[in-house]
Amino acid sequence: MLFAGITKFVGTLPTGTLVIFTQAGISEGFARPLVSVVGVIEILTGIALILGFLVRLAAIPILAVTLWVLGNTSVFQGILSSIFQGAGQPPALGADLGVFFTIKDVAIVGAALFFLICGAGKLSVDHYIDARLQRREGK
Repeated sequence: MLFAGITKFVGTLPTGTLVIFTQAGISEGFARPLVSVVGVIEILTGIALILGFLVRLAAIPILAVTLWVLGNTSVFQGILSSIFQGAGQPPALGADLGVFFTIKDVAIVGAALFFLICGAGKLSVDHYIDARLQRREGK
């Protein structure tokens, strides 16, 4: 998430996100600032996950944004129609990169669900804070 957020502010890399937003029906005038907002959210949640700080809370926007992107991506919709309709056409031949990003997004959803359910591990700020609070209450 951290790297994805940083790329929203670097050179021409944000155009991919902008294309996804405009294809979903968001006007370009609103989509451009929205790319920045999503970038900031991705940076903050990425830092939170790395540090293990407020992991469950950080997983919620990651899950929401990734599910929205998956729902508005034509490659993902093509894969779903191929699976569930049987006779549906697979994604276009040039969609290999789109399939890669779709699989990546599905993996991000799985990771976000894991963090939402399990929380942070023992080597995290959350665990450290919890241990300190328990020691303080025990005195």
